[in-house]
Amino acid sequence: MYIIWSLINAAFVILFFALLLSLFTKGKKLFNNKYGNPIIIVLVLGVLGIINAKDKELDNTYVLNGTVTQSDVTKEVNTKLEENLSLTFHLSVRFTKDAKGEFVPVSSQSRLDGFISGFQWEYKNIVINKNTDGSFSYEAYGLLHWGLLGIELYTQNKDFEGTFQLEEY
Repeated sequence: MYIIWSLINAAFVILFFALLLSLFTKGKKLFNNKYGNPIIIVLVLGVLGIINAKDKELDNTYVLNGTVTQSDVTKEVNTKLEENLSLTFHLSVRFTKDAKGEFVPVSSQSRLDGFISGFQWEYKNIVINKNTDGSFSYEAYGLLHWGLLGIELYTQNKDFEGTFQLEEY
């Protein structure tokens, strides 16, 4: 479904710019046919999308324990939360040693890669627990925003669960 949405979004962007170019070359004649009203709708949506296209400045970082400096981080684990044909959700967890010498998670970051036309990922939070076998289990949550021509149309809740190992060096 994600790839279909990205293709629809890309098609609308191409259509908008083609109509804009046609408007400059043909002028008012562009609207004097049976497709005049749909052309106006696409042009208006495109202009509104450009005007309202303020990219959200999403940090997509979640601090688990207080404040974190780069010198606090001693290990980092990278894993894939979900992988589709067109999108991949990534998770990066940073660890430091506590007073007992055990690794504890201090911060995490998530990102979205792939053919992401029409999508924006907003990482919200994560809960990480250490299992008895030494592995870590996590529950991560975020919002996937679906947009068309820069206008947000739908927000999808995304929950991920899984485990990972902290490799010893």
